[in-house]
Amino acid sequence: MLFLVRVVHALATAPVGPLPDALAVRAAAEPGRRGLDYGVVRGAGAAAFIAASTAAGWLVAAAGSPHVVTWLNAGCFALTAGSAVLLPRPAASGQERGPGPAPMRVLLRLPAFCRLLLVSGLVQGSHAFYAGFAVLGWQAAGIGPGSIGLLWSLSVAAEVGVFLLLGQHLLARLGVGGTCALATAAGLLRWSAMALDVPVVLLVAMQALHGLTFAAQHMAAMAMLPRLAPDRLGATAQALLASLGTGLFTATLLAALCALAIPLALQLDPATPNR
Repeated sequence: MLFLVRVVHALATAPVGPLPDALAVRAAAEPGRRGLDYGVVRGAGAAAFIAASTAAGWLVAAAGSPHVVTWLNAGCFALTAGSAVLLPRPAASGQERGPGPAPMRVLLRLPAFCRLLLVSGLVQGSHAFYAGFAVLGWQAAGIGPGSIGLLWSLSVAAEVGVFLLLGQHLLARLGVGGTCALATAAGLLRWSAMALDVPVVLLVAMQALHGLTFAAQHMAAMAMLPRLAPDRLGATAQALLASLGTGLFTATLLAALCALAIPLALQLDPATPNR
């Protein structure tokens, strides 16, 4: 039953990521809304994530049961459904009416869009190791739970800072390509340092680079999408960027680790532990 609930939940929430991003990117690109900044919208969402995570932790501790999270999720979904009613419904242009080629086929035939998928997949996919193994590595290094929580919070705070304050300045100064290159360079520094046994002070600095490795590259990709994809394909482009771009590369990297573990797993023998 839990598996069925999880599958239904995943199906229901799958559009929650790409659709709001597509709406925000499209609204920011409209001539009459030049004051709308996608980074501010995305940063507000990240800040809300921090606040909700903190509040949920307090509520679970106060209630003495994790089941309160279920009701919190239900309330958030109800608020989301209510706010969706307030969204404007722009009229489709004449170019958007009528049948046409499959949206995925149209997008994947665009060389520039495929390059964006590749860049985003490589940079964002590099976070798979961090998300999966950073805590284990920090625990093995003797870092306590409180410090680990602060390290995670610092990375999200840096992400919010770039979305709200720094992102647009980077794009204006460096452009999309330059911002992606900066994010890549920050990733090289960050992951190289985190592969070593470094002091906590240096880990703090490396966590602050999350604002570049994740947020800056994401903002660059969002700035590029309206130039590559028609409005009617905005949500499809967002979904492809999240699945084929980030998701596929993340899955490939983690699958490679599992493949490396197969020969070692086949040699395990409980009867001869020291052989």
